[in-house]
Amino acid sequence: MTDKQNIDFYISLGDSISDNDHYAASDAAQKGISSNHFDGGLGSASLLWRNDDSVWPEFAGNDLSTRFPQAQFLHLATDGGTIHITRHFQLPRAKADVGAANAIVTLSVGGNDTLNALAQVGPQGLEPAVREIERDFDRLVREVRDALPNALLILTTVYDPTDGTGVLLGYENEGQLPVSLLQRFNDSIRELAETTQDTTLADVERHFFGHGVSTGATDGYYFWPGSIIEPGARGASEIRRLWLEAIP
Repeated sequence: MTDKQNIDFYISLGDSISDNDHYAASDAAQKGISSNHFDGGLGSASLLWRNDDSVWPEFAGNDLSTRFPQAQFLHLATDGGTIHITRHFQLPRAKADVGAANAIVTLSVGGNDTLNALAQVGPQGLEPAVREIERDFDRLVREVRDALPNALLILTTVYDPTDGTGVLLGYENEGQLPVSLLQRFNDSIRELAETTQDTTLADVERHFFGHGVSTGATDGYYFWPGSIIEPGARGASEIRRLWLEAIP
């Protein structure tokens, strides 16, 4: 990255860990901290770009649009995004629009790949599938680095809403899920963040632990009550917090 003080773009890549505006806004409205169920500004990437001071006053003035007023926001992450979608649809757009410009990139992907593999092969066949996901993620990171050479890349671990229990609402018929495989995938993300140039880590898995099924729908709950695999309002803000901490 040629000049970390001069950022031209913020790019969000990946899945609903980033693109969660609707879930966060719905949760905020239900909790009475926002009146708009469809506010487009309360998701993780949206908050990193421009904070909603009325909902999260502690972050007033601490967002990328304030720190880098000349920058542009390229929000490419999509709800349901996978590694394949990120590689073949989101990244080409980022490369075409940003290229060698200075950028901050948040990448959150892999959770949907794991859930899709679970649905296809079941818990017993998940280990080789996760190995393949790890290889695909590694290749994606290398392609992001090649496509956006002057970007600070923030990798994001995948949270475990079961809090280590392996019991995921909506997947009870699968029995106890092998969450150790998710932990191993996250370890591979941590290693990539340590060994890849101009790449850092937002460790959402560790930060979110204890704020899932073991908590219940209280203030300490980081997930959307409508679907435990999605961040709620507080969860979206906490993801934004970790991304901010990862930026020099």
